[in-house]
Amino acid sequence: MERIAVATLGFVHRFLRRIWHFAKKDERLQSIAYRIRNSRAFSDISQHERMLADHVRVETYHKAICRHVHEGDTVVDLGTGTGILAFFAGQQKAKQVYAIDHSSIIELAKTLGAANRLGNVSFLRMHSSQFAPPEKVNVIIHEQIGDALLNEDMVRNICELRDKVLAPDGIILPGRFELFVEPARLKETLRVPYLWENDIHGIRYEAAEDWVRANVESVPQSRRITPEDVAEFLCEPESVLSLDLLTAKPDGVPRQLTFRKVATKSGFMDGYCLYFDALFDSEVSLSTSPFAERTHWNCQIFRTERLFVREGDTFDVVFDIPNVRDVTTWRINHKLAARQDDSAGQAPVPLLAGVR
Repeated sequence: MERIAVATLGFVHRFLRRIWHFAKKDERLQSIAYRIRNSRAFSDISQHERMLADHVRVETYHKAICRHVHEGDTVVDLGTGTGILAFFAGQQKAKQVYAIDHSSIIELAKTLGAANRLGNVSFLRMHSSQFAPPEKVNVIIHEQIGDALLNEDMVRNICELRDKVLAPDGIILPGRFELFVEPARLKETLRVPYLWENDIHGIRYEAAEDWVRANVESVPQSRRITPEDVAEFLCEPESVLSLDLLTAKPDGVPRQLTFRKVATKSGFMDGYCLYFDALFDSEVSLSTSPFAERTHWNCQIFRTERLFVREGDTFDVVFDIPNVRDVTTWRINHKLAARQDDSAGQAPVPLLAGVR
């Protein structure tokens, strides 16, 4: 009887894994699952407390809204949460502010709007695809920004809303973004090596690599880290993707990025750190760089096996983004394109450093 139960559980587990594997390949199912997860996540009060406590975020948005929302404007705040950005727009005497959210947090925003006597703000519980205002809007405000920039489906959501409701001379806040993927060394006590890299009191785990590759469906390469985990970059930061939401297409996120990185210093490398800059205009912006003022956003590290990089080493990098909403599917591989003089006797860099 016990054997039957174990066999049944094994069958169910394999069946559910196949369904999940299929769902991850279906764009429509991905979108539905993402909306459900997103709605639940942003009904969590603690998430909003973190965002409101983010001084850089709040003050940057406030400055941009004060500069760009004018009396008589029609404004939409997509994903309003507790309503703070919509309220900033209302204070600027906009004619009408539409505060949209598809989670239950919109009820709190409505309560706060009434308590602050902001009669020009309307609260709508719906997805942006359902929003159909009677007139074109002058400004779209949003914070559809994940830790990895793209993973809250920002490009699709904002571009589809833009095409439907934004006036020809309208603006989006923030409208431009720069994505950075930089070779980085982590602080020693905060790095998490691959299993087979471990050597603990003489116990070596090298033999685990073949077993893991044969028995584990997918070894996680990306890991969310705090900016404080990063000790240094080994290259001069340079954007690998520029986005302008006024001109981008809804499906405009490339599935693959290729770029080259040249080391400007020598040191150990633990992976590629992903962060972004959000630009509201030529003077107002924020950055989630580990070396900028701290925000509530975290960074992503795409691990490589630890390697020693020399100043002048050049890497060709391939960054695959098969599912923009799921960072665990994103993968980085790199290979050494040019190596500085090897006379220092350091071990050679692996030609390929990425994990399936």
